[in-house]
Amino acid sequence: MASFDDYIKNPEQALIDAATDPGLRQFIEPSDLELVAVDLGDGTQSQVQALSRKSIRRVVERIIARGQELKVNLKAWICSPEEFDLCSQLDKMPIGQAMRLLNEFMKKKFVKGGLHAAALGALFMNPAVTASLEIFNAIGFINDVFVELCDCPEKSRRPR
Repeated sequence: MASFDDYIKNPEQALIDAATDPGLRQFIEPSDLELVAVDLGDGTQSQVQALSRKSIRRVVERIIARGQELKVNLKAWICSPEEFDLCSQLDKMPIGQAMRLLNEFMKKKFVKGGLHAAALGALFMNPAVTASLEIFNAIGFINDVFVELCDCPEKSRRPR
C-alpha cells in the first residue's frame, strides 16, 4: 500500500488500493471497478483493477451509511464546524494540506480508543483500519466528493 503522501501526489493510486483493501472492498460492487494500466517502471505496463472515478461518490455514500448504522457519523466528522470543518479548511489552505489534516484528524478518532475506535474497526472489518481510513480520506477528495458531501460554497471549490 502507498503512503498518504503518495495518494496526494497520485490520486489514481488510492483508486487502485481501494479495489484491493479488505476494509473498503466490502463497499465496492463489481460495477464500481474498472481496469487501468500501470507502469511497472521497467518500460512495461500491466492492467490492474481500480475503483472507477464515476463510482467514488456511491462508495463513499455506502461507507457513510454503514457508519451511521454503527453510530459513527463520518459526514459530521468531516463537515461539521464542531469537528473537522472541511469547507473552512479548504478556504485556508491548499488541498494537499487539507487532505493531510483530515487524515490526521480521522486517525486520532481511531487512536483515542473507546466507541469511535470500536465502531471504526467494525465499519472497516479490518485489522488495518488506519490503512482503510487513509484510502477513504484520499478517494473522498477525488472529484470533490467530500466538498459536495459537505455542500461547501463555490469559493471552497478550487481547481485541483
